[in-house]
Order: sequence, then C-alpha cells, then structure tokens
Amino acid sequence: MYASRTRITSLEADFANLKKSEAAFKGKHEEANSQRERVEVDLNSQILSKDRDLAGKVDEIAELKIRLFEAQEKNEFL
Repeated sequence: MYASRTRITSLEADFANLKKSEAAFKGKHEEANSQRERVEVDLNSQILSKDRDLAGKVDEIAELKIRLFEAQEKNEFL
C-alpha cells in the first residue's frame, strides 16, 4: 500500500512537471510565431518598397529611351 501511494505521488509530481514544461513550450511557441509574423511584415514592406523602386526605374528607363530616340531623330535631320 505504501509503495502504491509513493508511486502515485511520484506520478503526480511528474504530471505537474510536464504541465509546467508544456506551459513553457507554449510560451516559446507563441513567441516564435509572433517573431515570425513580425519578420513577414517587415519583409513584405521591403518587397513593396523594392517593387516601387523597380517601377520607378522602369519608368526612368522608358523616358531615357524616348529621349534617346528623339535625339537620334534630330541628328538624322541635321
């Protein structure tokens, strides 16, 4: 009887320790998810910024091509 009670007490202690470990793991898991979300938001904003920069460069290249063709046409008439 004493051995059974000792075993039950031991198992209860193990269960309590597992619950603490589970809570700690959940906290770390939530923290990691939060950090992942922050990184995704940051990367998405960087991508949008790069896309805007690229679109500006495309427009600038198109304008330079127009100027180049206009300059070539002027030189042909001279």
